[in-house]
Amino acid sequence: MQTTLHASEKMAVETPADGRPARPGRRNRIHVWLAALLAGVVVAGLTADDGWAQAKKRPFQSRSDKNKKKTPAVIKLELNSAAFEPDAMIPKSYTADGQNISPAINWSEGPEKTKNFALICEDPDAPKKSWVHWVVYDLPADLRVLPEGVSPPGTLPDGVLQGKNDFGKIGYGGPAPPPGKPHRYAFHLYALDKPVGLPAGATKDELLLAMKGHILAEGQIVGKYARKPK
Repeated sequence: MQTTLHASEKMAVETPADGRPARPGRRNRIHVWLAALLAGVVVAGLTADDGWAQAKKRPFQSRSDKNKKKTPAVIKLELNSAAFEPDAMIPKSYTADGQNISPAINWSEGPEKTKNFALICEDPDAPKKSWVHWVVYDLPADLRVLPEGVSPPGTLPDGVLQGKNDFGKIGYGGPAPPPGKPHRYAFHLYALDKPVGLPAGATKDELLLAMKGHILAEGQIVGKYARKPK
């Protein structure tokens, strides 16, 4: 026998006794909460994956890199000498044990904007510090050689100036190492975009400071010299 419920009876079944609408069961609420949580995890995962992919494509740049100004690459000059081969022994006549005259040094053409050249000769193997043997500056842009035996006075032809070496004298001072292993003597030439504006007798440090930011090209030739132990 089929039983039919009247509208009032249906209300009694679907509506609680206090008259408020029926709320979903606890299990249903948990299911809804889990579904929302999983959806959030998926979205967050997609966002993180996308961010990671973008980060991998982006090169690392430190704060100092961002603030660093790009400086143009310095061109290399080729130097050689009729007195000695690169990395070979310097003949005695160019040292304090001989005539103590400067060797001839010649070089390749500088960049287009070269206004003058400067030369520093030093011994990086000296006991206490790199020992300066020669400082020359305001060499004309069209000059390609310093001849052998440059005279000691500070001012030379064409406005070329000589600085003070670590022997306390102006001009060239030849190798004079302590007895033992050979020392290296580096003749380092710089092409500059302006005159250094120094008087005769400037030191190596003064010249380096004046050249800062104006070096277009540079190069060097290295010779060696040794004194035999007594």
